[in-house]
Amino acid sequence: ASTGLSWGPRAQPKPIISGNMEVWQRGTAFAAAATGTFSADRWKWAQSGAGVVTLNRSTNVPTVGQAGVLFNYSLEVDVTTVDAAIGAGDYYLLTYAIEGYNWRHFAQRNLILSFWAMSPKTGHHTVAVQNSGTDRTFTGTYQIAVADTWEFQTIILTASPTAGTWSYTTGVGANIIFTLAAGTTYQTSNTGWET
Repeated sequence: ASTGLSWGPRAQPKPIISGNMEVWQRGTAFAAAATGTFSADRWKWAQSGAGVVTLNRSTNVPTVGQAGVLFNYSLEVDVTTVDAAIGAGDYYLLTYAIEGYNWRHFAQRNLILSFWAMSPKTGHHTVAVQNSGTDRTFTGTYQIAVADTWEFQTIILTASPTAGTWSYTTGVGANIIFTLAAGTTYQTSNTGWET
C-alpha cells in the first residue's frame, strides 16, 4: 500500500511519488493489463508471458493501528489467468521509476526500502532496484509469513556503485521492481549489487 526509501537523519522525504497509491489519473481498474500499463500514478505493469492480470485500486489497506497512518487505497494485482509454464524469459513485474534528480539524493548510500505488502502466497518474494542503464541491479527478498495479511516489509540496500550507467538529472535514476514471477533468465542470488 505504501513504499518509501530512507537513509540517515538528513533523508529527502519519500522520493516515491504516489507511494501511498493515492493518485489514479488513468482510471481505477485495468483488466487484462498489457505491458506498459500505468495504474496508480507512476506505477507501471510489465510482463512477458501467457499470464493475465487485472490491476485494481483497492480499499483493502493496512489499518491505522498497523500503519500509524490512514491509507485510502492500495494497488491490487489480481491474477485472472495463471501462466502454467513460466518460460526462461517470462516475467511479471510492478515497476516504479525514480527520476534522476530524486535518486541522486540516495545514490551511493546505504538505503532502506520499506513498504506494506499482502499476498495470497506465503514465503519469499522479491524486489529489486535497478539503474537506468540496466547494468547494475540490487535484488532483495522479503518474507510473507501469513497469507492475505498486511505485513510491513523492509529491505536494506548497500550503497549503489559508482560503476554502471546512472542518471542523476532528468530521466530514470533508478527503477524499483516488484517481481511477481520470473523465469530463470532473470533469477539471481541476493549478493548485493550485480552487473
